This record gives sequence, C-alpha cells and structure tokens, in this order.
Amino acid sequence: MHLKLIINSVIESAAQQAKVLNKRLNVKTLTFLVFVFVSSTFTLAQASVPKVDSNIKPIQLTTASFFEPQSEILKKINSDDSEAKDTQRIISLHDKRSYKSCAEDAIQNLKAEDSTSAFFVFKFIFGVKCLVEIKSNLSSQNKLLLDWSDFYFVLHTKDIINPLHGPEADLYLNYILKLSELLYLNSESLKLNSDQLQIVELNLKQTDEIKIKSQIFSGYINKNDQLSAKEFMIQSDPRLHDIPSLEMLFEHFKDEVYSSRIQTVKKSKADSIELKRLYQKNKYSDFLNLLSDADLILEDQVSAASRQAGWFYIRGSEQFKKDVFAKFDGLSINYNEFFWVLSNQGYFKDILSLYKQLNVSKKKANMTMALKAYLYSGQYAEGYKFVENEKLFQDVFKVSHPILYYATLVSLRNNKDKQVLPVLKHLMDSDSDYKLQAMYLNYNILKDLKDQNHKKEASTLVQLFPLTYYGLLIAHREKITHELPFLKSTPEPKIDFKFEVPLEKRKLKHLTFIYENKLNSRFRKFFEATLNSLSFEAQMIWAYKFHKENEPLQAIKLMNIVWTSRRDWIHPSIIPIAYPTEYMNDVKKHSVANIDPFLVLGLIRQESAFQKNATSQSSARGLMQLLTATAKEMARSLRLYKVSLPWSLYSPEINIRLGSYYLKKRIEAYKGHVPMALASYNVGPGRLQKWTMDRNLMTQLQENITNDSWKMQDLWVEEMPWDETRFYVKAVLRNYYLYTIFENYSPLKNCFRRWNCELPKEMESTTEKSAQL
Repeated sequence: MHLKLIINSVIESAAQQAKVLNKRLNVKTLTFLVFVFVSSTFTLAQASVPKVDSNIKPIQLTTASFFEPQSEILKKINSDDSEAKDTQRIISLHDKRSYKSCAEDAIQNLKAEDSTSAFFVFKFIFGVKCLVEIKSNLSSQNKLLLDWSDFYFVLHTKDIINPLHGPEADLYLNYILKLSELLYLNSESLKLNSDQLQIVELNLKQTDEIKIKSQIFSGYINKNDQLSAKEFMIQSDPRLHDIPSLEMLFEHFKDEVYSSRIQTVKKSKADSIELKRLYQKNKYSDFLNLLSDADLILEDQVSAASRQAGWFYIRGSEQFKKDVFAKFDGLSINYNEFFWVLSNQGYFKDILSLYKQLNVSKKKANMTMALKAYLYSGQYAEGYKFVENEKLFQDVFKVSHPILYYATLVSLRNNKDKQVLPVLKHLMDSDSDYKLQAMYLNYNILKDLKDQNHKKEASTLVQLFPLTYYGLLIAHREKITHELPFLKSTPEPKIDFKFEVPLEKRKLKHLTFIYENKLNSRFRKFFEATLNSLSFEAQMIWAYKFHKENEPLQAIKLMNIVWTSRRDWIHPSIIPIAYPTEYMNDVKKHSVANIDPFLVLGLIRQESAFQKNATSQSSARGLMQLLTATAKEMARSLRLYKVSLPWSLYSPEINIRLGSYYLKKRIEAYKGHVPMALASYNVGPGRLQKWTMDRNLMTQLQENITNDSWKMQDLWVEEMPWDETRFYVKAVLRNYYLYTIFENYSPLKNCFRRWNCELPKEMESTTEKSAQL
C-alpha cells in the first residue's frame, strides 16, 4: 500500500513539474522513471512496511442499516403539515418586509392556534417581530394593536409555558417581553385597565428599556406604593438589594435613587469606551491611571479591560511595568484574564512577581495561575515549595480541582509519586474535568511501583475513554486492544427510535422545519440548544442526517455528546459519522511525498472538521487552515507560481498539497518529533520555539530518544501553556491512529507517539533522487 502511495506521489510530482514548466510529460519517460524507481526501492519498501498488530482488525466502514428507515421518517415528518405551511407563509411575508401583512396574518393564525402545537412559538415570534418593525407607526394601526392586546391577555390565562421546553420557553418569554413593552408604551391609546396594566408590568421585570423602568417606578411612587417600587427595582436589578434603608431613600429622593444607578451604569460604559480608545491609541499611562479609578460593573467590560492591560504590559516600557507592579493590587481587573494574556506570551516570571503583590484573598482566587506559571516555566522545585507552604494536599476536599491537578504535576516533577496517589484518587472519584488525566497518571505511577492494580486501572481507562489518546495508548501498551469497543466483533447495537413520543416528535418537527427552510442561522442558538436536548437516539439520527448531507462539523459535535454517555454505541458501523473518510482518497492523492497521509487526514479533522470553506478568526483558510503568508511561502517552495491566494486555499487539492508540505517542514524542523511538530502547527513556530528553548526541551528529548518513560515522553504535553494546543496534539494523534486502523495498518512503528513519522531515510533519499530525475 505504501509503495503504491510513493509511486503515485512520484508520478504526481513529475506531472506537477511538467505543468510548472508548461511542458507535456513524455509517457515513455514517465514509464521508464516508474520502472527505475520500483526496481531501486522495492526491497527497501518491502522491508520497511510496518507489521500489523495481531490484535487489530480493520474497521469496516459500512453505513449502519438501521439509520436509513429512521432518516426517511425524519424526511417526511413535516410533509403535508398545514401548520408548517402557515408558518412558512408568515416567514415569507416577513422576508419580503411586508411587516403589516405579516403581523395581521400572524394574529389571525394565532387566535385559532393550539398553543401546544409545534409551530406556535415560531408564529408568535415572527408576529411580534413584525409588530416591533412597525412600532413607530402603531398609532395608525390601532385595530391591529387592539387585536394583539386581546390575544396577549388570553395568553395570560393559558398555561403555555409548561408544554414548552428549554430554548422554546426562553424564546417565548423573550418575545412576550417585547410585546409587553409595546403594550405598555401604548397603554393610553389601548385604554388598559388597572388589572391589565398590572399583568403587563409583571411581564416587564426583565426589560432593559430605561424609559419603561422609570415610568413603572414613578407610577408606584406616585401611588405611594413603596413596597411594589422596591420589589420592582430589586427584580429588575438584583444588585440594588443591598442598598440600606431603601424606604427612606424613596421618601426623600424618590426616583433619584434609581437615576443615580443609571448614572453609575452610564459612567461605567463611558469608562469602558474611553479605556478602549486609549488602548487603540497606545496611551499606556493614561490607560493605567483610568483603570485605577474606573468602576467597571459589567463582566464583559472587566474582561476586555483586563486583556487590554495584559497586552499593554507585554508591549510597554520597563517604567510602565514598574507602574503596573506598584498599582497591581488596586486595579479593577479580572486577574485571571490578565495573567492568561501573560501566560500565552511566556511571561511566567512576571506572573509570579505580580502574584506576590496581591492580598491574601486575591492570591487564593488566582492560585491556579501561580501553579501554572511554576509548571510552564519549569520551576519545579519552587513550585513544590509553594504546594507545601500552602498545604494544598492537607485536605483535598477543600481545594478546587484545577489547583489539585496542577499541584500534582508539579509534585510529579519532584518525584513525589506516592504522595499524589490520594489526590489522583480524589480527582477520579469526584468525576472532575481532569478525570482522564488523573487516571492516566495514576496508572503510570502504579506500574512504576510494580503494583498489579495497574492492569485493572488500565482496563477501566480503556473502557471509559476508548476514543482518547491516552485510552488508545494504554490499550496498546498493555496489549488489551481487544477491549476497545470499535475493534470488537460485535453485532450492530439495537437502537429503539421512538419518534411517537409527543415531546420528542414536537422537537423533531421544529428542527426539521428550521433546517429544511434554511433558518439555521436565524435561530442558531435555539436550533443547537434543541438539538442538544434531544434523546440520544434522535441525536444519532440527526448526526447521520448531517453526515449524509455533508455537514461533518455538526455530525461530529452530536456524536461526541452521544458517545460521552453511550459508550456501547461506539461501533464500527457508527464511527464513520464522527470520523468521515470521504477525503481519504483526496489526501492520499494530493499530499506531498514522504508525509504520512493518515496524519494529514487526522490533522484535517481537527483543524476544519472537513469543511473546505472554513475560515477562522485569524483568517486561516480551508481544510488544513493555512494562513495566506504561510501558503505563499509553501507555494514558492513547491514552485506553484500560478496558484491564486488566498482564494485557492478553499480548493481541497491546493490546500492539502500546501498544508501537507507545511506539516512536513514542521516535522523536519523538529527532527522527526511528530507531537512537537503538531504543537508548532497549532500554536505557531515562534512561540513554541521560545518555550522549548527556555526549558532546553528538545535537547532532553533527543538525548533520551530511547527512554520510553512516561515522564520523559508524555508530561511535557501537559505542561504546554496553551490549553488548545495541549488538546490539539493528543486529538490529532488519536485521529491518526483511528484512520490507520480503517486501512488495516498499524501506526506503532510510525508516529503515533513521538518520533519518526516519515519513511525510513533510505527510502526518502531514493524517492528524492527519483523525483529529481
């Protein structure tokens, strides 16, 4: 198989050279080239093809037979549905900007509508949206508003909210609020009585309209109803609960109490805007002075200012750093956000120096970042002193899981293996976010201590986390691959799809309607939340639907949710939904020579989830998420002068060719160390280079190339200061492993764990010579 790939790559390389030179490739020359190549490399290739693990049987990627009939039911679920047709008519009116017609149609439909029907919420939403669009013109539409007013009070007597589920209920309440605002602002023309006005006011507790809040509050004050005024204020803004002697303030200041709060909000917004302006203008000192005095009350304002302060610290002068140091404990920022920016750029010593400036309570709140700084910078001895001084292992039930986990890693680097075993057990038993890592560390420690329980721990980990890097690694190390569910010769799981359940059928009707009418973007949050609230069986059907309709990202997301709880459904006939193989031939065909195509495939799944038109926030494009500058450099090296960038990056052929070449260069830069190359691909060569040089990591790995110790080969991955990169490296290697199994090919002698992902040097040199010829 590998020989065939190599021959194909040689032919393709020669053809590409001919294309660049605008020459026709002579068939006789090409035939002779392949003949010479095969003759010179056959023996080497035969000797170098890795042997397949006897415990591994290739996954048969078949389409699960039980999906087809159920997906047909899903297709027909909204056919000949009068409700769906009515809703579609209202939507089309809205899209044509016929807001008045839309609002009139909607109210007529809703009056005759069963409020528990599948489409009631959609008709209601679009109807209110149309009203909102013509709200400035409602005085001339009094009859229309009266109709909506009558309907509004009818809704109040009905028990509508209970039949609605999760996001449906949230969406309904949001638009009830909008309708309440319209009725309240037009209450005089509608001649609402006191009881009706009370109902409207009850629904306006969450309104953000300052004008409406002020009117309601003033109304209560004028009626001398201080208790209602107080309740309304607290319900609309819980932060006002702590104002002392509120009744006295009502008596003396009346609505000035509320207006003072408005002034605070206005000042907070003004400070936030000014901080942003100073940041954009690089006014370092002015920014710091304002940040010391600002009262930022909204979380997004605090987060933005904290990140801006972090970037200013990195770019600022030594004097600016000293000023930050002097004022650090008094800044109105989220310290975790500030430290996160510094950590991502490698300012670990600065983090520790600034951390010491905080008061006791702030130190406790930011202890995780201090531990990370010790770990990421390789200051293991100092980090362990910190763990001991803070007595973090004295009572693990009083310490947060992140603190325990990072304290454990620091302790392991100081060879305190036995000391951390109780901590790891606590992390495993409490089902923390670090359970998988804790199980892996626990297994390794027990194995080093020659404790026979390590085999039991290995088996448990493989059963609980079969589709993870650590699960696959241990399965091979302990030779228990037969316990991997997707390698067992088991019959297809029997899955009972119960679409007749009313609530489930209701959700499916909603989703099918939204999807078929391409309303996904308009109702994105609602659509995804409803998808996530389906039964696991229905989620699998939708995952299959996305898979068949070439929407792999949605399919992968759903199957990840399903498999978290239903590991018995990790079956060869279901796996292709989350690990699609449609691009396998493209990758084999278009990858450059001397790069494992399965590694490229595994990387594509993680980078873009096989979305050829994917574009990231940083403008990385296509299947392998290449930046334009990187792509241009690779195109020049490959002599692809006629490639039009960046738009050609959306072509799978071009993207795979340039991306696989870039990956190959990354592997070469790290002398064949694949995990390090993957980390470089994700976080960027510069930042990884600085981090590895500061720790002298590459030298250690090269000097200990035969050392199979988990502390040498695995712990450094957990110590990278980039959360995304830590996950990314392990995820790509997991994908790589699975895709090789699909082809009945063992990855153990290639790049599953660390070194030597390329072909042997002898074969590589022969290939290069043949390509040059």
